[in-house]
Amino acid sequence: MFVLTDARGRLLRLPASQPREEPWWKMAARGTYPSTLGLTLLAAIALAVSPVLSAVLAGVIGGLGVAGLLAALVLRA
Repeated sequence: MFVLTDARGRLLRLPASQPREEPWWKMAARGTYPSTLGLTLLAAIALAVSPVLSAVLAGVIGGLGVAGLLAALVLRA
């Protein structure tokens, strides 16, 4: 609570950041790295141990794909 109301935050003014100009595929690759690729690796490891766990993880990966598609459609509109 005190961190949110600290008056010292008003004294520090950070310069405005400039947006990066990158191709869409680079931004998509950077966005998929931590979640989708990590989950794919875990699903591949789980395939050797438990096919049921691998199927659950494949469903989660599919859900991430659907959520990404819906987010892209919302941003385009």
